Amino acid sequence: MTSDVKSITFDFQSFTLEQLHLEKAPVQSQRETYYYYPPDAPSSVYFIKRSVNPEKEYKTMIDAGSSCVIQPIGLAAYPPKKGRRKYWGIIMRLAEPIPLNEWTLQDIRQAKDAMEAFHNAGMLHGDIHPGNFLRWDSKVVLCDVGCAQEINSSGIGSEPPWDTSMNYLSPERILHLGESPASVADDKHAMALTIYKIKTGKVPYGVGNDDVEYAVKAGKRVNFDEVTDPDARNLIKALIHV
Repeated sequence: MTSDVKSITFDFQSFTLEQLHLEKAPVQSQRETYYYYPPDAPSSVYFIKRSVNPEKEYKTMIDAGSSCVIQPIGLAAYPPKKGRRKYWGIIMRLAEPIPLNEWTLQDIRQAKDAMEAFHNAGMLHGDIHPGNFLRWDSKVVLCDVGCAQEINSSGIGSEPPWDTSMNYLSPERILHLGESPASVADDKHAMALTIYKIKTGKVPYGVGNDDVEYAVKAGKRVNFDEVTDPDARNLIKALIHV
């Protein structure tokens, strides 16, 4: 981690949330997720995102650049303590989720552009789906890059997909899960399924995440013909063969 990273320490045992300039964020199933109001700019609001590996995810966001990923402002840290990791989250500017019924064709194009810019930065995302796009600075960008991998000149990563949304994998990947490294092709298929979800409102494969593998093995496939918008269809065709 470079020395110019801003690290902010939050001592939860010694100070109140107000004294730490924090407010609990209403995020389900996550602990220690907060809004941050910096004392030197109290009218500004930042979001602290928990991460399994904050340093790695922070670096990925910086390396990818602002054309496709929200840029973090620093790392949230615990007070130094034996046996505890120093960093636990990433501090970033607040961005807006995009409700499914508010996606426009321009939003979809910007999402596709953000993914391609991420690839051009030498990385694959590994978990493309509608919820991992946000509106930031009047543009659509990627978020949650914890599953990202560096790619080689052929667009191939170093390990199979992991901790990803099964509903947005291709049938071929689902049938051979774990047999080969993830690739840019996986992201492209996930983007095609993202467009399918946005335009039809239907969950790809029609089942929950835990049941996707069984459904695909039983012959279930996504019918892209259900996307009737010709412009959206052309975007899907530019991503995968349909």
